[in-house]
Amino acid sequence: LLDYGTRQYLPGPLREHVVHRDPICRRPGCTRRAQEMDHALPYPEGASDTANCGGLCSRCHQVKTAGHATIEDSAADGSGTWVTRWRQRIRIPAPSVLEPPPPRTPSVARPASPGVAPARPDAAGPSDPGPGEVTRDGDPPERPPF
Repeated sequence: LLDYGTRQYLPGPLREHVVHRDPICRRPGCTRRAQEMDHALPYPEGASDTANCGGLCSRCHQVKTAGHATIEDSAADGSGTWVTRWRQRIRIPAPSVLEPPPPRTPSVARPASPGVAPARPDAAGPSDPGPGEVTRDGDPPERPPF
């Protein structure tokens, strides 16, 4: 039994189902791990069932709870429509059971390994030194032929 109506807020079996169905936040474009349970239509007006419940990351759940977005047409397969406060409608696809979820976006920067200098965020890649920079072999970069 996964559809509880308005009798219970988020019973264990329903919570477990949503955790497995939505390992990644439901908001389109978000790749964070789903950390919070959400009722698309707030409880108790909205039922505790597979169609109305889904996983969101903390940030997206706060955005939705603050009224800056809603979820419409929420379905039992996890699909629905994310609607912004400007009425932009973005389809929420059902999570794939055949493909692994996308890699998680770390919420906190990891410390560098001992003995490894952290990369400068503005540093160019090794094949594209920035203006006035020196290549790894110590020579200034060659000027392009054009």
